[in-house]
Amino acid sequence: MTVVRQCPRCELRFRDDAELRAHLVDDHGVDPESLEHRYRGDADDPPSSGTAR
Repeated sequence: MTVVRQCPRCELRFRDDAELRAHLVDDHGVDPESLEHRYRGDADDPPSSGTAR
């Protein structure tokens, strides 16, 4: 299964971290290391309560 990463600043999606980092720098002028980001399935994600908000 391929993990798709969405830009935190827009609707664009990328196949890997390198593409996402390059997009953030080139299109948004943002240092990717300055952003806190987590992806679904990360070990430190809190468990879902099962209720949608």
